[in-house]
Amino acid sequence: IVNQDVTERTRAEEALHESANRLQHLSRRLLAVQEEERRHLSRELHDEFGQLLASITLHLHAARRVAGEAAHAALDECMALLHHAGEQVRTLALELRPRMLETAGLDATLRWLAEQHQQRTGITTEVVGELNDVPSERSIACFRVAQEALTNVARHARAQRVWIELDQSDGKLGLTIRDDGVGFDVARAFEQAGSRGNLGLSGMRERVEILGGNLEVDSGAGRGTRIRISLPNAPLVSDSAERAA
Repeated sequence: IVNQDVTERTRAEEALHESANRLQHLSRRLLAVQEEERRHLSRELHDEFGQLLASITLHLHAARRVAGEAAHAALDECMALLHHAGEQVRTLALELRPRMLETAGLDATLRWLAEQHQQRTGITTEVVGELNDVPSERSIACFRVAQEALTNVARHARAQRVWIELDQSDGKLGLTIRDDGVGFDVARAFEQAGSRGNLGLSGMRERVEILGGNLEVDSGAGRGTRIRISLPNAPLVSDSAERAA
């Protein structure tokens, strides 16, 4: 009877482990599909919609040359609005999926993200350290965590400064985003994430843990916030298996 109990327990543990592996694989595939959709939408916005706006602008310039002076002010205003719309489309396309993440790498993309954040919010945003040769899946995860963290800083932190700290050693890569803002109750934020439909912190943690990493959030009233992720910097076994398939 004892041997039978041990055997059944072993089988149950193996089945649970297999189910966990399947769930992790499915979660990674869902994230990959989501990123592919973001890439497609970003390309459509930048190429198709961007070209359409440029074409309309050219037609307005042509109309201005033959229109009377009374129409110039209205046409100029239309062209200014189109220019603004074009800038908004380009920004949205980059935020959905910056092409430089694939062409220039994670380090350069995070520096661009910091610059954009500082220009948009007025919050001093500094990048410290560097990252080199980061695998694609981890690059995407780091970028999304940094993007979400900076969005939270802009919305809630009332910070004056933000630091993005990069480090890489012993087969691991680290990304830390910290600010000097008002801080928050971390435990309460995680508890309320699901009930309020705000999955920011939970989404960060899930994305990182799927890749075998971990996320730490340290914050408190009046002492700012520190979000730290650590990821293995080597391809996962399942990565190699998928490429071979």
